Order: sequence, then structure tokens, then C-alpha cells
Amino acid sequence: MKRNIFIILTYIAVYVLTSVYAGFIIAGQIAATGDYVESEVLLYAQIFMGVAGFALMVGIFRKYLLQQFKDFRNRLGNIILIGILGFMALFVVSIISGIIISYFTETATSVNQGGIQSMFEGLSTFQLIMLSLSIAVFTPIVEELTFRKGLYGIIGFLVMSVGIKINKEVDDAKDSKLFMIASISAIIGSSLIFGLLHVFAGGDYIYLINYASAGIVLGVIYHVSGRNIYASIITHIIQNTIGVIAILSVI
Repeated sequence: MKRNIFIILTYIAVYVLTSVYAGFIIAGQIAATGDYVESEVLLYAQIFMGVAGFALMVGIFRKYLLQQFKDFRNRLGNIILIGILGFMALFVVSIISGIIISYFTETATSVNQGGIQSMFEGLSTFQLIMLSLSIAVFTPIVEELTFRKGLYGIIGFLVMSVGIKINKEVDDAKDSKLFMIASISAIIGSSLIFGLLHVFAGGDYIYLINYASAGIVLGVIYHVSGRNIYASIITHIIQNTIGVIAILSVI
């Protein structure tokens, strides 16, 4: 439980540091030209958050990641299969959610997705590489540690604790009803927060359907894999990498 809380606090710290960094960029541009370029600020903030988040998460929680990697190595084929099947499920869910969203809006992409696409325009080779790595690799690792390990774990623990407090004789084994309720609550709760954070800045809450459903798929993958973080990381990296390739193919 302490580790899960620390993961969330680390993510918040990265977010705050990124905001401060973006503030310095804005201040510097205003001092130099009297104005600032929003696209440049978003670009450097995205790269900074991905790189800084990855460095801090891997550095601080390396023991956990190594423990998970040992399990991943022992069940290599099984976890890779779960990750790939998870991506296929994510693809189907994205199509379904896209159809649902199309009934409520004519906009094909959310503000978040549109902002990411605009970041790739007119970049140097170095900027392109760093942005691609940040979105395709670093961000998925950071988000899976935060939402699947951290938030999922906290919500699941709280639900289990409440259940045991209500009925001290309740069965809390991994095959018990209480454990299943806690797991479902953890998947739904973490997915809703995951979705809200992706649409909050733009205010286009209809796309919560898309992001929250993706979070549910990732949460199920994490649960089905026996809570091995590498399973959902694999799915998330595949999803984001294909998205980056799709953007690069049209710019």
C-alpha cells in the first residue's frame, strides 16, 4: 500500500515539475519576444514529462520492476500473449467507442489527441525522436505504473478493507467474492480517473468514453496477467507506437 501511494505522489511530483518547467519556457519566450508559442511549450512539456517521469519511476521503483521482470521472464510467452490479445481487445473497444462518440459529436479526435498530432509538425530529427520515444515508450510505462499498479492497488485495498471491516469473517482469498468486487472496483475506478485526466484539459468529456474504456481494457489485462505490470505496459506501448507511426505517416 505504501508503495502504491508513493507511486501516485511521484506522478503528481512529475506533473508539478512539468508545469514549472513549462512556466519557465513561457516566461523565457515572453521575455525574448513578448509572446509565447503554445505548440513549442506543449512539445517540450510532453518530452520533459515523459523523460522525467520515466527516469524517476524506473529509478525509484526499480526493485519492484525487477521483481515483476523475474515473473515476466518466467511466464514470458503467457504474458506476451496476454499483452498482444489485450491490444486486439483495445483496438475493438476503440472502434466501438468511436462509433458511440460519433453519434454525439462530429469531431474525429479529442483535444488531447489533436494536440499530440500538432506537436509533430515541423520538428527537427532530434525533437521527433524524443517526442516519439516519450509518447510511445516512456509515457506508457509511467501511466501503467501510476494507474494500474498505484491507483488500482489503492482502490482495491480500500474496498477490501471496507469489506473486512463490515464483516470480519468475510473470505478475502484471491478466489473470494470480496476479492473479485475489489478487483472490479479497482479496474473501473482507476479507468475513470485515467480517462478524466486525458480529457480534463480540453474539456471534451464525451471522449471519456474512449479513454475510460481503454483504461478498463488495460486494467483487465493487468488483472488477468496476475497483476504483472509488463502485460499492460506491452499493450499500452503497442497502442501508442502504432498511433505515433500513423501520425508520422501523414506529416
